[in-house]
Amino acid sequence: MSEHSFDPEVVALLDEIARSSSSTLLRTPKERLLRWVGRPEEVLSPHGSYLSKAEKHLVGAYREQAASVLYAACIDRLASRPETGVFVESSRRPDMREINSRASRLAQGMSSQQPDGLVHKALLNHTGLSASGLATISLRLVPADPARIALGASYHVDGLPFAAMRMFEQVLSGRPSSNMRSIAHDNRGSVQCALRNYSRALESYVAASRAAVGRWKVTIVRMTVALQLGEKGEAVHSAEALAGMDVKTEWLNELIQFFEQTRRAKKWVLTPQAERAICELHDSLPEVARRVCNALHPIDA
Repeated sequence: MSEHSFDPEVVALLDEIARSSSSTLLRTPKERLLRWVGRPEEVLSPHGSYLSKAEKHLVGAYREQAASVLYAACIDRLASRPETGVFVESSRRPDMREINSRASRLAQGMSSQQPDGLVHKALLNHTGLSASGLATISLRLVPADPARIALGASYHVDGLPFAAMRMFEQVLSGRPSSNMRSIAHDNRGSVQCALRNYSRALESYVAASRAAVGRWKVTIVRMTVALQLGEKGEAVHSAEALAGMDVKTEWLNELIQFFEQTRRAKKWVLTPQAERAICELHDSLPEVARRVCNALHPIDA
């Protein structure tokens, strides 16, 4: 089986379960899903009397693969909502045992591996599960930090910022890898930006940068948040750090396009401090930082 394929039996089982109106695994009421969050003692047992024969077989024999499929479906669901601006880890086929893939920002159009077509149709169409529902069930199968972050990102999409923050804090309170720690701080910053709490957002992005050095997208957002606060010294520091990073041109172009669309839609409105700081710093900034500033505040137009 290649790394981009799931076991056909797992695919068939999930399709069968998703099509069944009596499924308890994939048709759990939202209020019950919320009660399960953060309760590791409620990890699914294959012996649960409420599970169907197919569900018991899936949980007993294919727990990790099923969790991986559900996580992949969650990422796919989030990817269909590019306006959210959330970060979710995904650089290849998600595997719940592998938590060190590089982060990508779905809002920038970064591709993520999608579930097999049959599973995609079953999970997203037959059950109507939301991203948060998919992530929650994945967590109940295999508690893992990528799924916790995906669940937090899903809550952010659903307009539940404080529930999202609880999930990211849950990751940070454990023993995450440096990359997972960075991604959790990164997502916290995204939520704080949505709440317009830019001071705390900047703290989160600084922590994200320190946890995993070299993440250029985090550095860009750190710079933009510093500009929002009028923190010119911090903005210059981030811009200079960015100049020494390996920034992929294609990905940067997508990010620039995202910033331009966000500005036109008035989903990201610069503060007066940011406008002044950009005008003062613009000509002295390195090229990448200057391109970002032009997207946010096109003073050359």
